[in-house]
Amino acid sequence: MLAELSLVVTLVATLSTCTDTDRLLGTCTITPSTNDTAVILDGSAGAPGGATGSGAGDDAGTGGGAGGTDPGSATCTPSPIEPDRCYSGRSGRPDAATSTPAVVITDVERFQPAFPSPSSEPEGWGVVGLPVNLLGPTGPRIVAGSILGQPAEVRFTPVAWQWDHGDGTATTTAVGGAPWSALGVPEFSSTPTSHVYAARGIISVRLVVVLSAEYRVGDTPWMPVAGVLPVALPEVPLRIASASTVLVDRDCRAAPAGPGC
Repeated sequence: MLAELSLVVTLVATLSTCTDTDRLLGTCTITPSTNDTAVILDGSAGAPGGATGSGAGDDAGTGGGAGGTDPGSATCTPSPIEPDRCYSGRSGRPDAATSTPAVVITDVERFQPAFPSPSSEPEGWGVVGLPVNLLGPTGPRIVAGSILGQPAEVRFTPVAWQWDHGDGTATTTAVGGAPWSALGVPEFSSTPTSHVYAARGIISVRLVVVLSAEYRVGDTPWMPVAGVLPVALPEVPLRIASASTVLVDRDCRAAPAGPGC
């Protein structure tokens, strides 16, 4: 018994073929053995999943080549040196990139922001044969809420505007439109979102704005959301009228700034 108590057990790590990089990447296979006075850890470097062997490979990924090359199919065996890591080809710590489920547009559609109705220039009316400048909402909007049980923010950005002009025609534009003054053009100028009506009447303009989305949890970077979200906005009535020009103060040669010139 005294001889057993006085026995000194030493730990000998024979890792001559394993570098620190091999060990951290999980490409170092550890084979423990013992004798009367020591525990020996014999290390050998190879591909994850036990690609150093020649057989089909066992469940732990420490066997042979082709059978153990898939890290996802290997069973995690804790290392005797770092119990929180696996040396069978995959880490014992979850990978943040794969442990977070992908977020798709249906996960965030309940965050749908409120957009104002489209508008027009002139406001609420137009003239037959002249452009009516249609204006839709632009710019991103951020909505707070919860995604996958965690507080999060969703940022919606309009990427397309689908116009139904109310006269049987429709267009899709890549911009939401801007006022004539912001564009630096005269009134009744043609714009990327303008439309010319050919007949008088009261019509309704309808707009569907197509949104892309991004999300973030806490202070993490914005992550894209797969898919787009079409949002129908309230329709806007327009009165389209005809107009005639009457000159009342000399002609345009004498008064080029006069009415109708």
